[in-house]
Amino acid sequence: MVDPVADFRDALDRVPRELLDPDDARILTDAMTSADVLEKLVSVPRSIVLAGCTGVGKSHLVNELVGTSATAVGVLRPTTRLIVMAGSAGPVPIAHECDYVVAPGAPDGLVFVDTPGWEIDPEAVDAALATADLGILVVSPTRYGDATTSQLWDSMATVTKRIIVLNRLRGTDTERSEMIAFVKQRFAMTEISVVDEHGDGDSFVRTVLDGVSGAGHLDDKTAIARRSAANAGRHVASAVTAAATDLGRLDQAIETVGVPSIRGQRLAVLESWLATEQEIMANIQDSMDTLDEEIVDAGGRVIAERILDELGSWDLSATERDLALWRDEAAERFRRDATFVWRRSFTEKLLDQTSWKVGVNTTVQIPRRVARVLKANLDETVSDVHSQLVDLADAAVAERIAGWKSSVARAGSFKPGELLAASNALSGP
Repeated sequence: MVDPVADFRDALDRVPRELLDPDDARILTDAMTSADVLEKLVSVPRSIVLAGCTGVGKSHLVNELVGTSATAVGVLRPTTRLIVMAGSAGPVPIAHECDYVVAPGAPDGLVFVDTPGWEIDPEAVDAALATADLGILVVSPTRYGDATTSQLWDSMATVTKRIIVLNRLRGTDTERSEMIAFVKQRFAMTEISVVDEHGDGDSFVRTVLDGVSGAGHLDDKTAIARRSAANAGRHVASAVTAAATDLGRLDQAIETVGVPSIRGQRLAVLESWLATEQEIMANIQDSMDTLDEEIVDAGGRVIAERILDELGSWDLSATERDLALWRDEAAERFRRDATFVWRRSFTEKLLDQTSWKVGVNTTVQIPRRVARVLKANLDETVSDVHSQLVDLADAAVAERIAGWKSSVARAGSFKPGELLAASNALSGP
């Protein structure tokens, strides 16, 4: 099932905001507001149900109402064997097997329901009529007097509003007038709608629409909302298309700018772990700031700065957590490689004070007492731990550039042609 309003809203939701300048962003907001209005106008469509015996022309009249061949017509009887709904607003909940046909040209907020012949499947007809805001009894010159037609009319008494359409009327003016009088008398109606054998009648479509309170006003409101939303959508699609060149430049800049590494830097070793951790975090932040500025400069600034705003500040918490885990693992590793020749508590204290420093900087001078309690593979242990810390810091910076790439890829994956097509479908031909 195709829903033009839902498709349009989905396309708007996927528009990369960073590709729009403030004016275009406001137009996007206008488009979304218009889409919201449309959704509310058509979210609960009203049901117009056509019922009658087989062969009276219900399907032809439904097609006239929705402006397209939504339901089959033909000389074989019965042509319609199940309930067929047609409209542009989505189906109504009928407790019976149904088909739904999208008819973009149908009046907004209305669903027209074609039913099987009453004498063929009365349960299906009753299920459709249970949802009807307007019930239309379709009769023909050859079927208006059938007992089944009278039974159907009686069963429609619970419908909010019901009218009669005399379809396929033919003959001379006198014969036609007599037939109209017979039908009115048969159903005790002062007014009926008439459609002749050629499909022409007394403004049949307007008569039906007028039978649903406020349908004309609904058409006007939705038409205005559709035009407003579609025009805004077309403008946004054009703006995104125009930004494609700048986005490509930014993508190239990200690929060109290398990922800065702290591997060649000597990490500061301070007296406390907290001070050292802050120093490491500052190094990472400096690398990220440098990376961001190089990308913004090389990428043309405008779109790059919008994406940078979207990326926001670097989240310190994840790296702080990783550093804390690393410090604990480094200390534990040194403990495993230690030969305890003094009291265990004294050795533990020395390791806690010193082991992490060795991991931060391979050239740090460690106390001889600590060196003596470490095994012969101290150099290998220190080298591995230092490499782990550098990898951890570099990973934080690499995550930043991955964020850049992800944002650009997401923006570049949007196809403005889809929004343009959705806007055109919304406004209709």
